[in-house]
Amino acid sequence: SQFHFMEGGRTGLKFWDVPSQQATGTIPGDASDIVELALSASGSLLATGHKDGPVSLWDAQTRRLLHRFGSQFGSSVISLAFSPTEPLLAASDWGGNIVLYNTTAMDVLRPPLKAHTFRVMSLAFSPDGRTLASAGEGGGLKLWHMATRQLALVLKGHIGPIRGIAFSRDGNLMASCGVDG
Repeated sequence: SQFHFMEGGRTGLKFWDVPSQQATGTIPGDASDIVELALSASGSLLATGHKDGPVSLWDAQTRRLLHRFGSQFGSSVISLAFSPTEPLLAASDWGGNIVLYNTTAMDVLRPPLKAHTFRVMSLAFSPDGRTLASAGEGGGLKLWHMATRQLALVLKGHIGPIRGIAFSRDGNLMASCGVDG
């Protein structure tokens, strides 16, 4: 299996094949406003989140822009995560919001989830795609039931902001890290 790496800058977003250490392509243009990116589980889609709030969806193979969702936030995108099983992308912002996008219909699913009091620093889908975890400042670690888009569970344990979350491959274990003083 090939490993790929992407980097952005004033010359565009660059794709790398890690084993060969060779660039495999670029998305030309100024990528300095890209603050977050995510690849779909299949590697076919790339999402980029931008400083001023828009989210762009790209064909990762052809490097063609498929859709640019207008800003749904009053601030920068912080985190992006693709569902591993559904055509669904989640994006978070500095205001504690999560916006869900249907990547097939190119629709924004309304209303956004008001997940945290402040920034949503990290998003992660469970391997079965049924649960979205959000971590941030204000409100602990939250698990969202994707079928209903309702809050399913709040996990408390960090005394400070939570910065990162990840699920194990089988979904039975979740790890989180935070600033606990």
